[in-house]
Amino acid sequence: MSTPAPGVGAATPAAGQVLLAPPATNREGAIERSLGIAAVIGSPAYPRDEAWIRESVGIAWDRNHDPVGVGRQLAAIRLSPDRRPALGELGMPVLVVHGEADPLIQVDGGRETAAAIPGAELLVVPGMGHDIPRALWETVVDAVVALVHRAEPVGRPPVPQPAENRYPETHKHARWGRLLDSKGNSPGGDTA
Repeated sequence: MSTPAPGVGAATPAAGQVLLAPPATNREGAIERSLGIAAVIGSPAYPRDEAWIRESVGIAWDRNHDPVGVGRQLAAIRLSPDRRPALGELGMPVLVVHGEADPLIQVDGGRETAAAIPGAELLVVPGMGHDIPRALWETVVDAVVALVHRAEPVGRPPVPQPAENRYPETHKHARWGRLLDSKGNSPGGDTA
């Protein structure tokens, strides 16, 4: 999601400028552009995983490069109306996770979003930008799991409580569907 209303959580000039740079015209250009964007909007307190950025951007380029779609998305964000009235109608458990150091959607955008949603919880993460670095995955997952376990069931059986070992030795991770161990490594030894 972007900001809840125009003028709330506005991007810093540097963040806005890096996103409005001309789009890449080839795969390597897209990777380099994304590395430049990550340097501006990423989490300043955590190491940037350039190998992961290169891999994920390359996969995205190969799958479906669509510069027109990117332009439409940026236009939709900029032209969005005030979402706070609609957010106030939500009747579900909500956790807003926001980086305290996010220059793209500054932290007041996250605070305003959480304030607009009845009963929403807000997790402001120090040193996090407009990404979720690997070092924070467990923090974010734990916050989501806690939210799920506090949620009231609505016509469905309750969510089962986690087993004693929340992070089994191996698990299927959403990152491109690879099998990863608890440290994010694939069985073949390469890191994810």
